[in-house]
Amino acid sequence: MMYVFFGTDIGFAVPDYAPLAPFRQIEDPETNRKGIAVFGQVTYDITDRLSLTGGLRADYEDVKASVTRTYSTPAIVGNSFSDKANFNAISPKAALGYDVNDNVFLFANFAKGFRPGGINTFVFNPEDAPFEPETSLNYELGIKTNLIKNRLKLNLTGFFINYKDQQVFTVLDLANFVIGTDNIGESRSYGLELESKWVAARGLDFTLNLGYLNTEITKYNPIDFNTGTTLDYSGNDLPLAAEFNGNLNINYKFPLNKKFNLETSVDYNYQSEFFFSVDNDILQDAYGLLNGRIGITSKNLDLFFWSKNITDEAYYSYGYGVGGFNAASFGLPQTYGATLTAKL
Repeated sequence: MMYVFFGTDIGFAVPDYAPLAPFRQIEDPETNRKGIAVFGQVTYDITDRLSLTGGLRADYEDVKASVTRTYSTPAIVGNSFSDKANFNAISPKAALGYDVNDNVFLFANFAKGFRPGGINTFVFNPEDAPFEPETSLNYELGIKTNLIKNRLKLNLTGFFINYKDQQVFTVLDLANFVIGTDNIGESRSYGLELESKWVAARGLDFTLNLGYLNTEITKYNPIDFNTGTTLDYSGNDLPLAAEFNGNLNINYKFPLNKKFNLETSVDYNYQSEFFFSVDNDILQDAYGLLNGRIGITSKNLDLFFWSKNITDEAYYSYGYGVGGFNAASFGLPQTYGATLTAKL
């Protein structure tokens, strides 16, 4: 059971409801989702160094949803509906792998992604309830290495992803102030990812991960809540997609005696600026978070004292925007604590 309270400000969205406020909307939604997937893959060695992998995944999902909607005022007639839908997909995968030598591996992958559709239970018009599956085509090309007698690991991957029928949380019914999921999006993204780890000395290692990401919305036409017109966000960046990101971790573990070790680590996480919403209206500036911990470890017990966001960086952890309504919340400030872990 869910209750939605409306005050006189409902008149800005639905003028006819203003004289009836305040009132409550009582929602009793129910959704049942059942699915099954069968998948498998096989690898064939073309030569001693070259291998081909093929895979296939079959998905089937059944969704049933219903909602009973009433109001605390008899002036508004409640409405109820039920709907059902099923979705299926065949998703192939192919990969080539080549061992240049014992320390260098090259690979190329292709895979089709699938996200099943569903049924919105917030709508008033049952025709707005179903939404279709989202699909993606994913391409990867990369190299993995183990160097200096396995003390240095360097992995570099390039990727390209193309999304179709993208599921976007947007305006479904302007007249009744209803938002939900709809298939109105298409986008593409490409980038590079570097993973590295260096064991500098016994107990001391450095981990560095870097990423570059370029995204673009190629189709997205939501409804403007204020004017009712159709907007065009083609060319905008995808939300939560920083162009650059990175992580540096330094970890040191030193034996105190035969039973206990001293372990300490420091890590720094960086993200360049990015948007929280598809209209590119809520911007988070670039920021970095410094974290650290120090503690005693043993076979059966670990005790760590830690701190997160040591420099007390102010940033948004979450933002949201739809139909001109924007909201954001701050991330955690400088935080200290201790963690005790028992291992059997």
